[in-house]
Amino acid sequence: MNIKELNTKLEAINNKYEKELRLKIRKLYTKSYTDRLESHSPMLHTNETLWSDLITRKEHKFIREIKLTLNKSDTSLSREDACSIREKINNIFDEQKYLSGLIEFYKEIDTTSTSNKIDPFNPADQKNISRALRRAQEHVLTTIELYNQNEPNDLSMIELWNKYSTINPLMAVGTILLLYCTTLLIAWIIKSDVFQQYIQEIGWSVGAG
Repeated sequence: MNIKELNTKLEAINNKYEKELRLKIRKLYTKSYTDRLESHSPMLHTNETLWSDLITRKEHKFIREIKLTLNKSDTSLSREDACSIREKINNIFDEQKYLSGLIEFYKEIDTTSTSNKIDPFNPADQKNISRALRRAQEHVLTTIELYNQNEPNDLSMIELWNKYSTINPLMAVGTILLLYCTTLLIAWIIKSDVFQQYIQEIGWSVGAG
């Protein structure tokens, strides 16, 4: 398995998607006001949506590429290989680095913009982009963990819980809710008249035998 090749593919996907959207936005801001109206270009307040959608598309593409590559391999993912892919994903979806890059990008095109001064992101927009980055990072890392067969097999239940709840807190919450609902369902079945009648019939059958 060539993990360097996989990392190169992930980097290429990231660069391709980023380049396409940045070119689109650059053209939008360098158009004249009349041209923007005639072409029905997206308004400035859609910047956050554009980037959040881009992050989600990269997330899905990364997961598909990782599954495609690792499913072809006859060997399990080594600890070193898993660390290498995690490092690549963490670097791509790093919140501070990503937001800083966006701010620099808009500062750059601000000097050539034909519109007024560009102020594309308010705190709420940055929060939404950060949320999209965290979600994408968690989902991709969770996918990698599915192929990491080099984790200790003798982990206790508490250790397993800590491991996977750290990877994806939402998964932990979902597990709690599922266990709670299962408990309620079992309790309801036990208290139901049908179940009680069934138990009585079994008891009579055993007594008769």
